[in-house]
Amino acid sequence: MSPPESNSLTDPQLDEFEPLPVGTVENDKDMMMAVLDLLDLGHRTQPLQGDIICGRATRQTETHPGNCRFRLLVEKHKAMYQNAEHHFQKRMVVIELMKAIDLAGGSFVEKKVRLADGILKSCVEQYKLQQGEMIVYVPASSKRVNEKVRKALRRIKPANESLSEVTELYT
Repeated sequence: MSPPESNSLTDPQLDEFEPLPVGTVENDKDMMMAVLDLLDLGHRTQPLQGDIICGRATRQTETHPGNCRFRLLVEKHKAMYQNAEHHFQKRMVVIELMKAIDLAGGSFVEKKVRLADGILKSCVEQYKLQQGEMIVYVPASSKRVNEKVRKALRRIKPANESLSEVTELYT
């Protein structure tokens, strides 16, 4: 097989082409958001209303509508899960709860910091963003989701707020 006659870097025909015009970008954050949208990696700059934000209990995770609805669904399914005698029965309760979340348009996401070089790292609550960095919400792994749902269903007492407070938000 012979090498190509012209190299794309030295091809004189390529000199005729200019880059496509791109809209004006005011700062690096806007540019990164635009790139994320183009790449469609599942990263979002804000969680959706139905999203369940995974992570430690913070004001955001406690008050986010998706998390509140998740806690309400867990309370609804908890007795059935805890009274199940066999593993497959518990699995069916988890599947039913996950279907309810999916039907409501929810998904489990993790809050991450996207560094300037594109690498994702865990986000701690008081993290100070550096130039070129941004907060993104990425889909959680199925293993993490399964662990979170099962742990919530095993929990004996409610977390930080009572069911009546959660119910008030959705009635």
